[in-house]
Amino acid sequence: MKKKLDQLKKDSNQCVDEYLRLRRLSGFINYSGVRCEINIEEIEENVRWFWGRYGRVEVNGKSMDMIKVEYINQSYYIPFNDEEKLKETQKIMRAAAKNRAFTDKELRVLYYSLKNTLNNPKYHQMHVDINEILRIHF
Repeated sequence: MKKKLDQLKKDSNQCVDEYLRLRRLSGFINYSGVRCEINIEEIEENVRWFWGRYGRVEVNGKSMDMIKVEYINQSYYIPFNDEEKLKETQKIMRAAAKNRAFTDKELRVLYYSLKNTLNNPKYHQMHVDINEILRIHF
């Protein structure tokens, strides 16, 4: 039983660790009226996709081709096809990610997000199993 409990705890901890890792690397990208969540580790791929998909954007003769990337309450602007600025921005965001701490608001959101994973039958059963084992043996 101890092995099963240890494995269940390990699985549960891995799920939480992976979720927190992904949240720590989460940012947003805005271009041509499209806003979506991204993993900052994949910013180069995402920005190039937007450039390739939407190209240079003009509205009423004004250039609107600046990509806006948001990460940890900071906004970074990358001009169309500016590879140097793209690499510089990714370097800055990777450095920021190493020291990233969650705000109180983010921690509350994370808590409720993790709590809501119990609605997923796979994770719910894992927590039920852990509680049952603890009740039986402790």
